[in-house]
Amino acid sequence: MKLKMLSFLAVILFAGSSFENSSMLIQSFGYGHCYDLAESIEQDAMDGGNSAEFSYNLGTAMMEDCINDVNNAAAEYWATH
Repeated sequence: MKLKMLSFLAVILFAGSSFENSSMLIQSFGYGHCYDLAESIEQDAMDGGNSAEFSYNLGTAMMEDCINDVNNAAAEYWATH
């Protein structure tokens, strides 16, 4: 009985640490990409002659969409694994 309980606890601990590490990797890679994308879009808009406010709002909207996409991809990944 003790062996079964130890095995069960080991599986729970491994699954928990695996989930935490993998989800952090997905988020840190994805969120970093989102920031870079938003910054690039904002700069391109400024270079194209748009106002600072418009460029900032465009970059912010793109970053929010990208973050939502990363969150959805992570949720879908964990729902299937």
